[in-house]
Amino acid sequence: KTDYLQTMLKENRRDGLACLAKKHLPWDSRNNGYSINFEGRSTTPSINNLQVADPLDDSNILLQLGKAKDNCYYLDVKYPFSLYQAFGVCLASFDFNCCCVRIVYRRCVS
Repeated sequence: KTDYLQTMLKENRRDGLACLAKKHLPWDSRNNGYSINFEGRSTTPSINNLQVADPLDDSNILLQLGKAKDNCYYLDVKYPFSLYQAFGVCLASFDFNCCCVRIVYRRCVS
C-alpha cells in the first residue's frame, strides 16, 4: 500500500498541501558568511538559525528560529504550523541542520 502523501506528490497534486521551503540564505561578503534578516529579532549568528517561508512568497515567513545568546533561541511561528509542529522542526534542525530544505505539511481540510 502506497502512502497517501507520497502518491499525491508523485501525481503533482497539491490540493490540501502546503509545500514550504527553508529560505535561501544570501552570502554576506562583509561578514564572510550566510546571513538571514530577522528584523532585529535575533542578532547572534548560528548555524541553527533558520526561516521557513512559502516558496511562492519569500517574504511570507511562517517559522523562524534565531539565536539570542548561548543556549537561548527565539521561535516565531504562524499558520499553517502549530506550536508543536514548529517545535519539532526546530528540534530536528538542531540534530541535522539540512533537514529543513523542503517541508511538506498536510493541511486538515474539512
